[in-house]
Amino acid sequence: MFQRHRIERILESRGFFVAAVVVFFAASLGLRLWWVLWIQPPGEAIYSDMVGYVDRAQDLVKGEQVRNPYLAVVAYGAHYFYSLQMIVFGPENYKAMSIVGALLSAVTVAVVMIVSRFCFRCVWLPYIVGLLCTIWYPVIVYTGFFSTELPYSFFMYVSVLVSFWLLRTNKPTIVAAIAGIVYAVGFAIRPQLMMTALLFMVWAVIRRKRFSAFRWRLLAAFAIPVIVVAGFSMYRYHYFTGRYALISGNGPVNRLFASSWYKRIVCEMDEYGGVRRTRKFQPPSARNLGYTEQFKFEGYIGDAEILDAERKRYWSQLTFGERAGLMCRNVLLLAYFNTMWPERNHAKDGWRKSLFESWPGLVQYYVFPLAFVGFFAMFFRLNVYLEILSLHYITMLYTALMYIGEIRYRIPYDFLLIMLAVYAVGILTGLEPKEESQDAFAMLRRVFRPLGCLLTS
Repeated sequence: MFQRHRIERILESRGFFVAAVVVFFAASLGLRLWWVLWIQPPGEAIYSDMVGYVDRAQDLVKGEQVRNPYLAVVAYGAHYFYSLQMIVFGPENYKAMSIVGALLSAVTVAVVMIVSRFCFRCVWLPYIVGLLCTIWYPVIVYTGFFSTELPYSFFMYVSVLVSFWLLRTNKPTIVAAIAGIVYAVGFAIRPQLMMTALLFMVWAVIRRKRFSAFRWRLLAAFAIPVIVVAGFSMYRYHYFTGRYALISGNGPVNRLFASSWYKRIVCEMDEYGGVRRTRKFQPPSARNLGYTEQFKFEGYIGDAEILDAERKRYWSQLTFGERAGLMCRNVLLLAYFNTMWPERNHAKDGWRKSLFESWPGLVQYYVFPLAFVGFFAMFFRLNVYLEILSLHYITMLYTALMYIGEIRYRIPYDFLLIMLAVYAVGILTGLEPKEESQDAFAMLRRVFRPLGCLLTS
């Protein structure tokens, strides 16, 4: 017992923790460099979504981006992110960009480890989180592709860390502005972060007594960068399409997939220069699910009027059971019923194929369900840091429910799921000490009191 307490005192010390963060960062960087330089160089996998991000970034750098409505189908943040690297290293220096990606992914691991230090009272748990995040195969895989997963993960977890800083600082207005900038940049990469930003503002008002120095003006300081980027996004979308939307045109596309059994959406339209093109959208999960139906029309691929009309028509013909089944499918696709794209195109043999086939079970049977237990525990245990973290969990579930989920959409949230799962294990094993009882959600606590007794024991 004495030896255990001595070890825990060492683990709890700030110096040891900082050294551990450095070690896990170095190990993460080494693994990711090995992956992007020898196993899966991103420059050798430029196709499908990746060719879109790279081409748009190169056109932006070269000043050759034409007024094409197709440029507004997806959010612009990712190709802006890659274009900045191309300005520094050159438009085709994929090796340098690969190294930047590996570095960014390793920094994300360090950020998550620091975040977990705030979230847990048990001194062992942040180190477990650090180890899991260092070796987490799905995240390492996406370091090898020019996609949204890597930059969005970075800004999402930095937003969590800055939100924690906002709780503890005596200069909340300045920190709130920084947090707003981080959320705004992340929103430009993946629009769902806007929902988390709004949830955080509501949460900050409800939990204002938990701030070291809450000021009402911090809400304005937080909102201004988000509003500015949202305004630019709306302007950009209108500039390219002549239509109005918050940031991109793929929202109605994904909502139609979420409300149907369509395999593919196909459209034909006259684009810039009078060239008639056929555009296709197909979720990678449709291949695993075996769908065959297609929706075809003429016009802009992100035409909300046409797509929403078809979605309402399709939805109106479904029974209540079929609608419920589609909604459950959308959320379960985050971990089940599909394989990890685009890695499935590369993991064809050897140890890479073995990892690809075996790792999903770890998520399906352990991490995904345990993360829900960890999330549910917060209805009974007061932990403001995990509440902030869980705002992103809510966003993940809502986005999957309304816009269809897939494994690739879940990947940026994997470290969050790991933290929630580790929290659940800490509670169920008694490693995580009993915390103060939740002071909100009183009605829900009464409804679920039997399960609450188990979670707080």
